Amino acid sequence: MQGSTRVRTGGRRSVWWYTIVAAALIAGSARPSMASTIMGLSWDGSPPGTLEDISGRSDFSLGVSPFAAGVYQLTWLGGVTAWRDETTIGAGDQTVFNPGPIAAGTTQTLTMTSSWSLWATTPDLSFADSTGPQWAVAPVDSNTWLWGLEDIALGHSDADYQDAFGTVTRLDPVPPPPPPVVDDNNLVPVPEPATVGLMAVGLLALVAGKSKVSK
Repeated sequence: MQGSTRVRTGGRRSVWWYTIVAAALIAGSARPSMASTIMGLSWDGSPPGTLEDISGRSDFSLGVSPFAAGVYQLTWLGGVTAWRDETTIGAGDQTVFNPGPIAAGTTQTLTMTSSWSLWATTPDLSFADSTGPQWAVAPVDSNTWLWGLEDIALGHSDADYQDAFGTVTRLDPVPPPPPPVVDDNNLVPVPEPATVGLMAVGLLALVAGKSKVSK
């Protein structure tokens, strides 16, 4: 009985040990993922330390899906970052917020004729990987989203998504059509109906005159 009890106890200790190790590995390898809650502490600002602390929202999706074509207003609400003087934020092929101080509430109106995404450049984040999971987005209503930027590449950052934050509001789902372009150099003159009629009468007269001469 004693031998059997020792075996069972050892088995329980072994299972418990493996459980602790597995939990530690999972915690150590945790990374932000799509459609998850923003977690973690901030090292670049005193409280509030995360976008959840600042906005009161925790239903963020990480990684911005492209916005549809339309007319949008992009609003800057703030940012907690050491790279503010070196960070550029853009949308589609446009630069929206240049490096330097920006007053809270500053807005830019964007007319997008095709799908687009937010992007950023900072000293520690290349343009190529600044359009995906570096961004956190939460819908406020059907036409407004709250956005936050993590300005250091994931895996090396605190993933607090409050280095820059603001809102995107869709003002009009359909952008206005571009004005028609008229190239005067390629215009081909088209005669008016009256002119065509006069030309026809003249030709008939010439034909009739030649017929009389030939007779």
